Amino acid sequence: MSKEEMLAYVEKAFVGKAPETIPAFLREFTTQALTIMDADKDGTVSKAAFTRHVLTSFPGEDPAHEFTRLDRGGDGSITADDLHTAAFAFFTDPPPDCPARWLRAGVSV
Repeated sequence: MSKEEMLAYVEKAFVGKAPETIPAFLREFTTQALTIMDADKDGTVSKAAFTRHVLTSFPGEDPAHEFTRLDRGGDGSITADDLHTAAFAFFTDPPPDCPARWLRAGVSV
């Protein structure tokens, strides 16, 4: 097995092959995040609830930009599926300045 094949296997085992197949620990994490932000407990997070959460928990962040990125369906609310998709994307296609890329760079040297 080549180093590339091993890294690809580990990545897929850790993250899953698609947002629908993320492992239970990631699904639990994203579900808990949704529960924390879901102010009215309807199973979704409105833009207002998300903005309050971000401004309270992460001062200096841009809640409008992040909400747009997370609201994958564009329906004005964040669902569990939106967060599962975001978690999958974070690990499989992180932005260039994401620490996960640094980890991959260190492993692939």
